[in-house]
Amino acid sequence: VMASAGDSIVQSPSPFDMLKDVQVPTLLIRGDREMGAIISDAAATEMEKTLPGLQVAHLRGASHNIRRDKFDDYIRTLRAFLAEIDN
Repeated sequence: VMASAGDSIVQSPSPFDMLKDVQVPTLLIRGDREMGAIISDAAATEMEKTLPGLQVAHLRGASHNIRRDKFDDYIRTLRAFLAEIDN
Protein backbone atom coordinates (compact mmCIF):
# COMPACT_ATOMS: atom_id res chain seq x y z
CA VAL A 1 0.00 0.00 0.00
CA MET A 2 1.40 3.38 -0.96
CA ALA A 3 0.32 6.81 0.20
CA SER A 4 1.48 10.31 -0.56
CA ALA A 5 2.84 12.36 2.32
CA GLY A 6 3.47 15.76 0.80
CA ASP A 7 6.10 15.33 -1.90
CA SER A 8 7.33 11.96 -0.71
CA ILE A 9 5.83 8.52 -1.11
CA VAL A 10 5.34 6.46 2.03
CA GLN A 11 5.02 2.72 1.66
CA SER A 12 3.06 1.09 4.44
CA PRO A 13 3.00 -2.62 5.18
CA SER A 14 0.28 -4.83 3.82
CA PRO A 15 -2.46 -5.56 6.36
CA PHE A 16 -1.67 -9.23 5.81
CA ASP A 17 2.00 -8.66 6.71
CA MET A 18 0.96 -7.09 9.99
CA LEU A 19 -0.82 -10.33 10.95
CA LYS A 20 2.57 -12.04 11.27
CA ASP A 21 3.09 -10.14 14.53
CA VAL A 22 -0.08 -11.49 16.17
CA GLN A 23 0.85 -13.88 18.96
CA VAL A 24 -2.57 -14.67 20.46
CA PRO A 25 -5.46 -16.96 19.48
CA THR A 26 -7.51 -15.13 16.88
CA LEU A 27 -11.04 -15.56 15.59
CA LEU A 28 -12.32 -13.95 12.39
CA ILE A 29 -16.09 -13.88 12.12
CA ARG A 30 -17.27 -12.92 8.66
CA GLY A 31 -20.54 -12.55 6.82
CA ASP A 32 -21.60 -12.71 3.17
CA ARG A 33 -19.96 -10.30 0.72
CA GLU A 34 -23.20 -10.21 -1.29
CA MET A 35 -24.87 -8.71 1.76
CA GLY A 36 -22.18 -6.10 2.44
CA ALA A 37 -19.64 -7.98 4.54
CA ILE A 38 -16.09 -6.66 4.15
CA ILE A 39 -13.94 -9.82 4.20
CA SER A 40 -13.91 -11.85 0.98
CA ASP A 41 -13.18 -15.57 0.68
CA ALA A 42 -9.80 -14.69 -0.85
CA ALA A 43 -8.92 -12.31 1.98
CA ALA A 44 -9.90 -14.87 4.63
CA THR A 45 -7.77 -17.50 2.88
CA GLU A 46 -4.80 -15.12 2.72
CA MET A 47 -5.24 -14.32 6.40
CA GLU A 48 -5.23 -18.03 7.26
CA LYS A 49 -1.97 -18.48 5.30
CA THR A 50 -0.38 -15.52 7.07
CA LEU A 51 -1.61 -16.32 10.57
CA PRO A 52 -1.47 -20.06 11.26
CA GLY A 53 -4.04 -21.03 13.83
CA LEU A 54 -6.48 -18.33 12.80
CA GLN A 55 -10.01 -19.60 13.15
CA VAL A 56 -12.45 -18.33 10.55
CA ALA A 57 -16.20 -18.54 11.06
CA HIS A 58 -18.47 -17.64 8.14
CA LEU A 59 -21.95 -16.78 9.34
CA ARG A 60 -24.10 -17.18 6.26
CA GLY A 61 -26.83 -14.63 5.89
CA ALA A 62 -24.93 -11.96 7.82
CA SER A 63 -23.92 -8.60 6.37
CA HIS A 64 -21.22 -6.29 7.75
CA ASN A 65 -23.34 -5.98 10.89
CA ILE A 66 -22.84 -9.59 11.93
CA ARG A 67 -23.88 -9.22 15.58
CA ARG A 68 -27.25 -7.77 14.66
CA ASP A 69 -27.92 -9.99 11.66
CA LYS A 70 -26.97 -13.30 13.31
CA PHE A 71 -26.76 -12.53 17.02
CA ASP A 72 -27.38 -16.05 18.29
CA ASP A 73 -24.88 -17.58 15.84
CA TYR A 74 -22.36 -14.84 16.68
CA ILE A 75 -22.62 -15.48 20.43
CA ARG A 76 -22.48 -19.26 19.96
CA THR A 77 -19.36 -18.94 17.76
CA LEU A 78 -17.65 -16.52 20.12
CA ARG A 79 -18.40 -18.61 23.21
CA ALA A 80 -17.10 -21.78 21.52
CA PHE A 81 -13.88 -20.00 20.56
CA LEU A 82 -13.38 -18.57 24.07
CA ALA A 83 -14.06 -21.96 25.66
CA GLU A 84 -11.51 -23.58 23.35
CA ILE A 85 -8.73 -21.12 24.13
CA ASP A 86 -9.52 -21.20 27.86
CA ASN A 87 -8.48 -24.86 28.11
